[in-house]
Amino acid sequence: MRELQRVLIGLDAARWIGDKDETRTTDEARALVAGAKTIEDVLGSGHDDASLRLFRRLVHPDRCGGDEAAWAKLEKLAAASRVPVPAPAPEFSPLEIRTRSRTYALTGLLARGDLCDVYESTRAGSPVVVKVAGTAADADLLDAEARALRDFPAEPGLRTLVPWLADSFEVRAGGERRRVNVIGRAPAGHVSIAEICRAYPRGLDYRDAAWIARRLLAALGYAHSRGVVHAAPAPDHLLVHPTEHTALLVDWCYSVRVGEPARAAVGGAAAWYPPELLSKRPLGPQADIYLAGRCFAHLLGWREPGGWGAATAAVPPAIRAFVASCLLGNPARRPTDALALHDELGDVMQKLVGPPKFRPLAMPPASTST
Repeated sequence: MRELQRVLIGLDAARWIGDKDETRTTDEARALVAGAKTIEDVLGSGHDDASLRLFRRLVHPDRCGGDEAAWAKLEKLAAASRVPVPAPAPEFSPLEIRTRSRTYALTGLLARGDLCDVYESTRAGSPVVVKVAGTAADADLLDAEARALRDFPAEPGLRTLVPWLADSFEVRAGGERRRVNVIGRAPAGHVSIAEICRAYPRGLDYRDAAWIARRLLAALGYAHSRGVVHAAPAPDHLLVHPTEHTALLVDWCYSVRVGEPARAAVGGAAAWYPPELLSKRPLGPQADIYLAGRCFAHLLGWREPGGWGAATAAVPPAIRAFVASCLLGNPARRPTDALALHDELGDVMQKLVGPPKFRPLAMPPASTST
């Protein structure tokens, strides 16, 4: 069992061992395999043969009541990892998309992901992103994003926390129908948490990390008040402006209604997820709060399981305790109110440093998006 703790990647590795029996551990290993897209999702990057052998034992049909699904998928993922397979070129790369009422000129490719390609465009003079599903099978995820964003009213203050849905429709391409979402784009100057962490590999000053975490909790709290769980507030999905201190929580494709199980997991991020998401249990605000805690810890420099390390020696105990409360393995013990946590973190900071003071976050020029 100690070997399993070494293999599993993430802050929550310890939840796989300890007071849980071996059958439960096998069940959770099966759930992790079921949600994985690559062998790295199961074993983490830099895995070795011993790690794979351990998971083979955990999901062997003899231990799973004859169920061979997890075993077969693990073998398939392992085999795929041995031979590099180039990603297929996307079929759909138009210069414009026309609907009955509007034409969207696609002026540049911003990103190419597992679910969709993301283009830049404009709508009535305002910058937007146009997300085109990679295949017809991905339509349900873009539908989920559209439903979630429709639930959020067009309040000016809210648009600094969540994007606005400008349009959602289908187009025909490559012989099949593709879902398209047109979404308001973050103003120039916003960067993702992932970019910030790359710029500060040893972690941010906790005073900077705290205001970013509070923006994330505010966005999640609003979504929860509308009955929506984001289910993927990962470092790539929160955009912040380093000097204006605004934030935008994007990529609502993975969102579900409170009480529904996860639709999918972000590729390569399985180690970040709370246990209830990986095992397809009904999700509540606690799942988002867990992931917000992971983002906060990541900003503070916690890159490896097992402790904070020298890079985060300056993080006060009160901040560490706050993060730890978000990362409890049992969702029933985690906080459930993101807005209350937002205020609680504000109180913690007030006690640590006094009244709020504006601190512009310096980013290397190359890190700032345009």
